[in-house]
Formats: sequence, structure tokens, C-alpha cells
Amino acid sequence: MGNIVKQIDMSVETRPAINYLAKIMEMKLRVNDHKPHWSSISLRVLFSNLLGEVEELKESLGVLEYSYSDEEMKSKLMETIFEAADVANFCAIIADNCRTLIQQGESRVQ
Repeated sequence: MGNIVKQIDMSVETRPAINYLAKIMEMKLRVNDHKPHWSSISLRVLFSNLLGEVEELKESLGVLEYSYSDEEMKSKLMETIFEAADVANFCAIIADNCRTLIQQGESRVQ
């Protein structure tokens, strides 16, 4: 990977679309606060879970091709947004575990 960013600029303003998705992501994570923290889950397992969530997002997008009433379509679109948040959460969890490994000076991936 050619030009790797070594310092993340935490002062960058986030876009409204990112803020919207981040709030939904947080809401979905809080529902699962009773589960063990993701730091104890291997990257391989997390990636497998990510693929499952991508499949659910794909299915959710597929049903949008059908005709629905306005209310049904709004509901289907919200389901798609929630599935996208699930995918984004697993990406964020994987990134967080990688960040932790970097901070700990780990060179092996479990």
C-alpha cells in the first residue's frame, strides 16, 4: 500500500452523511453492549461476520427493486440504512482492533 497515512488528522470536519451514519452505527452498537467487547474477537472472525453483513445488505438492496407503497418503501429503505450501518460497524471494529495492534506493537494477526 503505497502512501500510508502515519498521522490521522482528528480535527477534520465530518460530512453530514457520515454524521448521520455514525449516529445509527452507535445506536446499533449500544443494543449489543451486553456482548463481550470486540477486542477479544479475532480479525478473521470479524471479517467473516463482515461478509455476512455485506450479504444482508445485498439482500436488502435487492428487495428495493420491487414495487411498494410509499410507507412500505420508507420501511425498506430504513432497513437498508440499518444494514449499511451494520457493515460500517464491522469495518470500524476491524479498524479499531488493527489500531490497537499497532499501538501494542503487535506484528501478528490472530
